[in-house]
Amino acid sequence: MKGNPHISVLGPWDSNVLNNFPHAYLTTNKQTLPICLVHIFTAIATRLGLNASPINFPGTVLAYVLPCHEGAEPVIVNTSVAHPTNSILNSQNSPEGLHMVTHLSGLALALNATAQSLQPCTGLLMLLRASRNILSALMSIPDVPPYVLHPSLLLSICVHLLFQANDDTLDRLLSNIYLQALDCILLLDCLAPSLTERCRTMVRSRCQAVLDAEAVAELNIYSRTGKSVKYFVGMAFVHARYNYVGFIYGWDVSSPHSFCYAQLLTNVLRLTAMPARTG
Repeated sequence: MKGNPHISVLGPWDSNVLNNFPHAYLTTNKQTLPICLVHIFTAIATRLGLNASPINFPGTVLAYVLPCHEGAEPVIVNTSVAHPTNSILNSQNSPEGLHMVTHLSGLALALNATAQSLQPCTGLLMLLRASRNILSALMSIPDVPPYVLHPSLLLSICVHLLFQANDDTLDRLLSNIYLQALDCILLLDCLAPSLTERCRTMVRSRCQAVLDAEAVAELNIYSRTGKSVKYFVGMAFVHARYNYVGFIYGWDVSSPHSFCYAQLLTNVLRLTAMPARTG
């Protein structure tokens, strides 16, 4: 995947929120994060019959490929290097190979700690790491469009709920998103049944307040008779500023988004227990 100077409308490639989502880095964002490159590499390798897995290595995600022949050593691949000939690292059992990998993390890791870190992991750890990358990207970009900010935060919340994050982290995440009725339906009907009782209770408490406010709002009827109405519920549109396609599913007398989203990134900066974004 090569760089594309015409893409990266939200910032540099390494701080672009969309670089964390497969639909973006597989189609339009040609420069992306190491974790995304490893996702593509392992997916293709698996389709070709190889046994490939990600390595949750500090700083840079690597790939782990088991040999096809008995007695051969596994191969560690760094998919982020500029030239393919430099992508295959030495054996994880050799001192040269360990020294070669240690600098990728940017940390002063002992050789035995490095060897322990070069083990294959499941997709679940990659999902959690990607979610943390999203939060870190949101904190590093000054002005994220609402159509990117809201679903990105919602995804991170879902992942942290599934991984049973601590109450303080979950409370801060849920407090810094403007949940809508459709979000609550998603959380309650699709996500809540898979959560622990603790996380399920927290989700129900947050969503019930939103649904109660929605029920009260439905009792108020605002007539638009005599006004110049340009839009209607069910109408598809292309956003004039951000150029995305959507449809109108409801309308409010006034928009709460201007204040909420202006404060959102400031509040997200205060999230605790969020490690620095890595590849």
